[in-house]
Amino acid sequence: MATPSNVSPGQALGGVLRLAAGQLVYASAQVARLRDDDLFERAYSPAEGVFKLVPHHWLKLQRDVMNDVARYAKLAADAGVAEREQQPAESQTEVVADLLEKVVGSLDLTSEQREELGPSIRRHLSLVRDDTLDV
Repeated sequence: MATPSNVSPGQALGGVLRLAAGQLVYASAQVARLRDDDLFERAYSPAEGVFKLVPHHWLKLQRDVMNDVARYAKLAADAGVAEREQQPAESQTEVVADLLEKVVGSLDLTSEQREELGPSIRRHLSLVRDDTLDV
């Protein structure tokens, strides 16, 4: 049985979106493995009492999950989830940059080296932040 978890609505929505995106990647990989002659399969229609050609079940699942991802992405965008997730990361980057500048400030550097230090630290931290925020 699942246990309760303390998450904010934004965290919950972001988690659902990431899970659905992972499902879409998996379903799309299964679709990519289908041969052209496998795109449709026979399925019995009890209402009509006949077999019909219908899209392969992986195609149907891919379409359904794609619709889910689009719906969750819209909900997340409307709720401002991306902006709220980015704000703490930006604050953390500033704290780390200031800390590094203070640590290096205690070193015996030339004035030219000190002038280059802050922008260099910020540039490298922004590269790390950009790599870790990919969704």
